[in-house]
Amino acid sequence: MGTSKAVKALILERSEIAFKRLKNNPEYLEACEKQEISWNQISELYKRFSKDEYMTIQNHYETEAYKNSFGTDEVYLQGLRDCLNLLIFLGAFDSEGERLV
Repeated sequence: MGTSKAVKALILERSEIAFKRLKNNPEYLEACEKQEISWNQISELYKRFSKDEYMTIQNHYETEAYKNSFGTDEVYLQGLRDCLNLLIFLGAFDSEGERLV
């Protein structure tokens, strides 16, 4: 497995763990409940649009969610880089403090 694929697999695995933790977060659960209510309201509004208009709106939101997933991955990678650099700065890997990332 190439480095890029290995990093992506790591991010996916760690993201799944984080999402499992969210199921115990009251604020997250409240946001989910509010979104469910608003989705029901939006579903009623969608009925006013033609099928083509509905698909345009739906495609927009799906693309937005897909785009946001890239940001989440980048934030995770930056956190990983920062963590490694902090450990290197603290001398956890070698005595010379060389940057590995």
